Formats: sequence, structure tokens, C-alpha cells
Amino acid sequence: MSIVRSIILVCIKIIQIHLILLQKIRFTLPEADFVTLKVYDILGREVKELINEVKPSGEYEVEFNGSNLPSGTYIYKLTTGKYSAVGKMTLMK
Repeated sequence: MSIVRSIILVCIKIIQIHLILLQKIRFTLPEADFVTLKVYDILGREVKELINEVKPSGEYEVEFNGSNLPSGTYIYKLTTGKYSAVGKMTLMK
């Protein structure tokens, strides 16, 4: 495993909890950085921007409420100045 991949796995931990309408995305920043966290539908269309700002180092938990979206698979992308991580979540109604 490359060192960059190891750093991403250690420094940006994303844990998804599959609930019916609410998803929680957790991540850790090793240092202050500009962060974007966006959710896309399966066709790649942006459906929600959850974070778009500078965040200090620390642990974060962001809730994604999908009550206004149809059931299905959604992709989230967390981007900082040095790292990027992508994951998927399933929304069921």
C-alpha cells in the first residue's frame, strides 16, 4: 500500500452509518485545511453541498438528511488541499 493511501486512510476516516433517511459522515483532519464535502446521485449530479469552508484540525461528524431525495445509491466526495476520499451510501425510504 502506498504511503499516500495509508495517510488518507489514517488521516481521513470516513464511517458511514446506514439509516433510513439520515447518513452520518465522520472524518478527521490532521491539520487545518479548506474542506469540501459534496453528495452526488448515481448519475454524477451534485445534490447537496455539506461543507465548503476552512476547518481547523480535529474530528468531524456531518449529518446528511436525504428526506427530500428518492431512495437509491449516492456518492459523497470529501476533498481537502492534500487529500480526497470518495464513498457511497444507500438511502432507503
